[in-house]
Amino acid sequence: MNLRKTLPALCALLLLPTAAARGALTLNVRVEPLCPGETSFLEVFFTEIGPTENEELVAYSVGLDLIGGSGITFGPAPLLREPVDHPFVFAPGTPIDDTGSGPTRIRSSAAILTAPVDITNNAGVLRVPITARDNLIGVGVIAFNLTGGLTEFSDDIGNVIEFVPVSGRITFCPEPSAACLAAACGLAALARRRRQCTRTAP
Repeated sequence: MNLRKTLPALCALLLLPTAAARGALTLNVRVEPLCPGETSFLEVFFTEIGPTENEELVAYSVGLDLIGGSGITFGPAPLLREPVDHPFVFAPGTPIDDTGSGPTRIRSSAAILTAPVDITNNAGVLRVPITARDNLIGVGVIAFNLTGGLTEFSDDIGNVIEFVPVSGRITFCPEPSAACLAAACGLAALARRRRQCTRTAP
């Protein structure tokens, strides 16, 4: 081995700057409050949890499963929408394809043919409507789980972009609050008073 040639090369490699870790990201599901008979939304978005380099994202798929939500479904159509509360990771208008969604599951994918994009903090991936049946009671905790094997992100040469999944949860509490009960009692009393006045009127 020629040490005169080898040592300078090794020194040069040691002096190269260390690249920031790719995939220092969490993928989150944030769910808006939901009430009986109403429609709300959830959004899937990224958060940077450490120094990252440009991930050069070109394609992704997202799978979501609704757990413990009898009487709660994904919908109404369209099920797959661009994020509103987080800037879309791709250019506005990029199609999000449905690959087998249903009332309790989301299967989606999207890809671009333009230049790869960097995943920035709070970059949005997907927005999905959720609806609760009228007079729904006793549901409790509902989970929206990111499905392993169906949620993947890749760069322009097919490398998988790593992330930590953070599924979403909401506690569905349809029992009326004290304020609502007080308001209801007040309205009932007012109605009774009006009926009494009607009966006693000459």
